[in-house]
Amino acid sequence: MRDRLLGRTISDVDVCTQATPEQVETLFPRCLMVGRAFGVVVVVDDQGGHTEVATYRTDGLYIDGRRPAQVTFATVEEDVARRDYTINALLMDPQTGAVVDHVGGLADLEARILRVVGNPLVRLEEDRLRVLRGIRFASGLGLTWDPASWQAACTTPLVGLSRERICQEIDKGLGNGHPGAWFAQLVASGRSGEVLPEGLANEVVCAALNRGPLPMDAAWAIFLSQANDPWAWVDGQPVAKERQRRWRWILSALAEWPKTKLANRRRWLQHPDAEVLAATAQALGHPGDLPALLIQEKIEIPHIPVITANDLLGEGLRPGPDIGRWLRQIEDAQLEGRFRDKIGALAWFRELRTHSQ
Repeated sequence: MRDRLLGRTISDVDVCTQATPEQVETLFPRCLMVGRAFGVVVVVDDQGGHTEVATYRTDGLYIDGRRPAQVTFATVEEDVARRDYTINALLMDPQTGAVVDHVGGLADLEARILRVVGNPLVRLEEDRLRVLRGIRFASGLGLTWDPASWQAACTTPLVGLSRERICQEIDKGLGNGHPGAWFAQLVASGRSGEVLPEGLANEVVCAALNRGPLPMDAAWAIFLSQANDPWAWVDGQPVAKERQRRWRWILSALAEWPKTKLANRRRWLQHPDAEVLAATAQALGHPGDLPALLIQEKIEIPHIPVITANDLLGEGLRPGPDIGRWLRQIEDAQLEGRFRDKIGALAWFRELRTHSQ
């Protein structure tokens, strides 16, 4: 409902109802009981689409800072009273299209205010992920925090949150369209040390993120480039190995770029993640020539390699380590622009081999 009122693209629609999960299951032939204990059923339509249907409920005690120990089915008024923020507690009658507002969410949305439903300290302590969600909503939607809600966000520790949920929130915060504002607000809340690597150069990171939009992995690389011990932090996170390899390659290339030879620079520009490397470098302002080289030279560099080991065997080289060394030299020379095709490569090889004998 919130995004509809803001004129934003709606990615999904959740349904709330007084029907119990068992009643929902009898109404629809295909249901996934993924959250039955919490009154949530996923209805699968004929096209394979999924719609989450939740029964009005109240929550019991939150014992782990994330989920209630039990729920009780309730009225719609009681249901919205347990929600996180007023702008997220707005409902729409599907038959009339009328907005149903029991907590003042419409007024807050019009005033661009982010306000916790009920007692902010209690509500955020119940589910501490709401702190990170609030920072994402405020920065992404351009909202101003209600003072009491902001105070609660700044004083609610994030202890007990899983690393999976934290990493998901970081991804969402970096992808909300305003990553610099998200990061600045996270730092201002005092919670950044609980979710991000230690020792970040905050001003550098904020300035780099504000130069967006950035690919997600470029934003992560910016964080890691400014951290005290980035890889010790990454090793403790539930991050896919492929993403970790990408981050390591980007930071390694950034560090080596100013002092490496031209052939290696151009070799890196052929890497599948060259665009992410260029975006990271441009956001950080270093090295300054990398984005320009990416644009100018990626198209101009011919396919590598132009010759193979069989070509060198045909030139009289014997099988062995020398083949590999020559191939590397020839590839370097190609990347430096000394020739562009096999004829030029073989001519260059013959001349260099003659002088080396």
